[in-house]
Amino acid sequence: MDDTGCMDNTGHNDILRQDSKLLTTLLDVSNLVSSTMELRPLLEAILDKLREIIEYRDAKIFISQGDRASVIAHRSKLRPDQERTYTLPLDREILRNPVVIGDLWSDDELAVTFRNNMREYMDTVFRDARCWMSLPMVYKDTVIGIMTLDHTEPGYYRDYHVELGTAFANQAAIEYENAKLYEEVKRRLQENEQRRRVAEGLKDIMRALNSNRSLEDILGFIIRQAARLLRADAAALFRLDGDKGLLYTVATYGLPHMENMDSDTGFKAPVLQEAFAGRKPIVRTDPPKTEKSYSGHPVMDAHLKWLRDNCCKMTAFPLICRDEVYGGIALYFKCDGDGTDRDISNEDLTLAMSFADQAALAIDNTRLRKQAEETAVLAERNRLARDLHDAVTQTLFSASIIAEVIPKIWERNRNEGMKRLDELKQLTRGALAEMRTLLFELRPATLVEAPIEDLLRQLGESVTGRARIPVKLDVKTAAKLPPEVKIVFYRVAQEALNNIAKHSGAKNALVELSVNEDPNLGIIVAALRVTDDGKGFELQNVDSGHFGLGIMKERAESAGAKLTVSSKPGCGTKVELEWVGSK
Repeated sequence: MDDTGCMDNTGHNDILRQDSKLLTTLLDVSNLVSSTMELRPLLEAILDKLREIIEYRDAKIFISQGDRASVIAHRSKLRPDQERTYTLPLDREILRNPVVIGDLWSDDELAVTFRNNMREYMDTVFRDARCWMSLPMVYKDTVIGIMTLDHTEPGYYRDYHVELGTAFANQAAIEYENAKLYEEVKRRLQENEQRRRVAEGLKDIMRALNSNRSLEDILGFIIRQAARLLRADAAALFRLDGDKGLLYTVATYGLPHMENMDSDTGFKAPVLQEAFAGRKPIVRTDPPKTEKSYSGHPVMDAHLKWLRDNCCKMTAFPLICRDEVYGGIALYFKCDGDGTDRDISNEDLTLAMSFADQAALAIDNTRLRKQAEETAVLAERNRLARDLHDAVTQTLFSASIIAEVIPKIWERNRNEGMKRLDELKQLTRGALAEMRTLLFELRPATLVEAPIEDLLRQLGESVTGRARIPVKLDVKTAAKLPPEVKIVFYRVAQEALNNIAKHSGAKNALVELSVNEDPNLGIIVAALRVTDDGKGFELQNVDSGHFGLGIMKERAESAGAKLTVSSKPGCGTKVELEWVGSK
């Protein structure tokens, strides 16, 4: 200042330059947001900018956690042997106000208190430090942390350093909160993306469950999905033999040493046994590295070696079918690059159990499907036995009676004898046709191989032999039907002729089939018509399940064909089936 007490131009210019430098640096700090919003790199970049306006040996940013503050970012000139992270005890003075200790090694009360609180760090972190400054980081009138700086020169930090540093610390607080908000938004987006992937994964599993894939394929698909969505490195599904207490490998992922394991070889696994006992997921941060039950088994010895070399954490969860433990699933997690292992949340465990539920559903569906197939086989056998009795046996019985009386009839009336012989011929041909039809049921592949006209002819002969109803056949085929369509046409004709034989009281029946090809359009047009001159019926008074109408309709829809049934009392019945499709 001059003699008048006014600040000279040099001092004024220094302040202006200082303020300009501060504003420029703070602007640069704000611009850092455009380069990165990752929390630690951002805070470290802020400390680098701070050095442009305030010199320091070591600078740290602490975030308040209860009554202490933990280091979240730092920049320093410390030697590697001096670099240590630590926490600071927080008191009202440090939290609310800037603090400057001119000499950490002096007898000043603040310096003594500091040394007592940081005793274990004085010979390392603070060995070369003399001057120390603490600046509160204030955001919306709340102190969220502190920024500390130290210098090798005693008394280095003055009031103007405090002013500069306070402005900088508050700006750092703003950027910290913005970065934290960014990370929270990023985390939520990642969680939403994870939930979307989980939903898609579960949807894919449901599609697999509704497919015709084998149980082994479905279970393998489930554990692959579980490993992918839970970010596991390997997975395995095991079946439990409750009587022996042994586990057997069913499916694996990421465990090449277990892929060729004999499925008949059982073993014990304590972690899975624990999950079975509690019927809940188990997380182990210390997967078993040795196990007596594995000893001497080459595959399990290899598995233990894999655990020792790779696995930091595993989770096991039970697989429960109809309130019984079928087995379990194990997920294995490798260590991250920094030697840590991935955290497994309650949400992860809930998701893991949903995979177990899906696997249990697949197993249960397979069991039910097997039972249904066994029941269907039994029902089919019963039906064939019934058809054999109702059709073939009765026809052969009638033929045997006619054969016995023909000699006597022949003696009295030759013409009548010839008529009976013709009747006997029809009966035996009908019985033979019925037997062939039953053989087709036992050998479904024959339906695919035989020409459609031969199949319809055989159906007609069986009805004629069984019901004594002449069946005329009119077939014109200029093209071949696809196998699945041919079987539908056969089944509809079969159901229609059976209805004629059982219910119509008809004297005649007609089966017409035409199959034509349009080479210009590349399509095939097929039409089937089965008519009789029987008593007919009112369609509106007949349930769709009666006369097999519902079955015929379902068969037609399965092939993309159109079924029409028309009938009136006294006017017979007509069943029509139309199909148009590509070659």
